[in-house]
Amino acid sequence: NAVPALKALLMDDSLSHMARYSLEAIPASAVNEALRSGLTQLEGVNLVGLIQSVGNRRDDEAVELLVPLLSGEDSDIRIAAASALGRIASDQAIVHLQAFVEQAEGKVEYGVYDALFESAERLFANGKREGALSLYESLRIQPDAPESVQLTAARASILLRGSEGMSRLENFLVGENDALAQTAIQALAEIYTPEMFTQITGVIDRVSPARQILLIGVLAATHDSEALSALLPYMDSQNPSLRLAAIRAVSEVGGDASVPYLINLVNDPDPVVAQATLTGLVGLRGAGVDELVLKRLRKSHAELQLKLVGVAAQRNLRESLPDLQVLMNDANDALRLAAIKSYGELAEIEQLPVLLDQIKERNEAKEVAALGKTIALLCIKTDDPNDCITQLSETMKSAVPEAQAMLRKVMKRMGVSEQ
Repeated sequence: NAVPALKALLMDDSLSHMARYSLEAIPASAVNEALRSGLTQLEGVNLVGLIQSVGNRRDDEAVELLVPLLSGEDSDIRIAAASALGRIASDQAIVHLQAFVEQAEGKVEYGVYDALFESAERLFANGKREGALSLYESLRIQPDAPESVQLTAARASILLRGSEGMSRLENFLVGENDALAQTAIQALAEIYTPEMFTQITGVIDRVSPARQILLIGVLAATHDSEALSALLPYMDSQNPSLRLAAIRAVSEVGGDASVPYLINLVNDPDPVVAQATLTGLVGLRGAGVDELVLKRLRKSHAELQLKLVGVAAQRNLRESLPDLQVLMNDANDALRLAAIKSYGELAEIEQLPVLLDQIKERNEAKEVAALGKTIALLCIKTDDPNDCITQLSETMKSAVPEAQAMLRKVMKRMGVSEQ
């Protein structure tokens, strides 16, 4: 009963918007008729609003009234008409949009493309998957369409096809269009399933290094241990960027099997590679990774141990404390200092006797400073500072002068007067 009164208010400049909002919410066919009648009577912003309401109600009987509005002088009205047709998404509406896009320019052209994408989404939502795919494909190959439109259509098509579209996706990956290939790879990352692994590894050697890097990123994101075998060859690539991508991917895939390959590169001549490998080892996931790092720490030469003591500390590998304690007395000066620092990062108050035993005979400034820093931190944080002071005082009795000087500094920080 309210429809006739609201229809009349559509013609009132001050109430037109409120009238159409009210009409839009009423589930009656008479509303569509009322709104359609206004398409030939309203102008300006009120007409733009009315067109939006017609589109929101997806009134396919309004298509023939909307089409002439595509060719008017007011660009806002033209864009609104295109948008409404896109939401209606009937076969007739889509045909008109496809015909009109070839003559549209500027923001109107983009408005029509947006409407066509809206139509494709509407088709899919209504169970018309093949129709949506066909529309996306027509947008992808539209010769005069902006590249952004073509790429967006390609991405949508890939996502919609999923694993069923791998052969088409492969064509994009190996084709000459770099932007299309990149879009395809980004979409692939979103739809990846284990069934696609073989096809990805089959194409990776057929594309440029830039695309290989992107595909390696897709494999890395799967966290699939099977990807390791496909990634390993690229860790020795002569292309620095590709090599780094492979190292980071192996680190991201994780697993115990990755450990030996990463450890073998921690002393690579290229400092960027060496650092990337160390970073990968520190964050590597896997139930047996810590144990494997420990084994290599115990059995490796000093140059490698120098790197692995840092990895042990950053992985919070407290099981390495006995090994670090041994290395704190190594003949290699650099390794000895690195072990002291790593031991200090892992130490808790229970390790204070070991640290005091280490410092009391040290006279090398850097080692004394590193031990003193750790001792100070432990004593400041302890719940029983008096016990700590007692141990420090006892150690000072047999410590060398350099160690005594450091221990005095520690005690002073704890508020103990100089002894």
